[in-house]
Amino acid sequence: MAPANSLERIPENIDFQKAAAFSLVFQTAWRMLMSQGALRAGEDVLIHGIGGGVSLAALSIARLAGARVFVTSSSPDKLERARQLGADFVYHYEKQDVVREVLDATGKRGVDLVLDNVGAATWLQSLKLARKGGRIVSCGATSGANPETEIRLIFWKQLRIIGSTMSNVFEYRHLIRLLGQGKLSPVVDHTFPLALAPAAFKRLSDGCQFGKILIEMPA
Repeated sequence: MAPANSLERIPENIDFQKAAAFSLVFQTAWRMLMSQGALRAGEDVLIHGIGGGVSLAALSIARLAGARVFVTSSSPDKLERARQLGADFVYHYEKQDVVREVLDATGKRGVDLVLDNVGAATWLQSLKLARKGGRIVSCGATSGANPETEIRLIFWKQLRIIGSTMSNVFEYRHLIRLLGQGKLSPVVDHTFPLALAPAAFKRLSDGCQFGKILIEMPA
């Protein structure tokens, strides 16, 4: 049972589905970008794997913070939807040389902040994409926990690598206020009844989702 001081009342204008989809991913993304990553207006941020809950929350938060946002995916549909949500640059990582194109777009500088929740598949790319003195914030390792690395990139570029997970109660309260004000909102991919939970997990495992998948409990 959660202690009472860890709970927040759902804003009156928010339904249960949005409330269920909001908390975990926005806590995680906010702490990564704002608390740990210290993202500022005018900075460049790269988000790997747009379409997942944390990555989409990060896109919303980065736009609210006034950053320029670069995103990657292997799905043209997800990239187009991310563009509609405000992504400035979108890259198909199976068809494009993401490192070369991001460096070209930033005048060879690289991005100020990389949000990496993928792990092994993207880690070396993250090291190459961060500018000198840039930050890489990690909250997950969905593709593997022991990535190839290039230590020389870390010390020659004087990179800061920061771990992050969820948030504290003060950050959470601030996020709930932003939700109620309509400044942040989750993307819900699909809602399944409990009887179709296996189909929900299959959609997730197949990587088809764009946003959060919800399972609705019977009344």
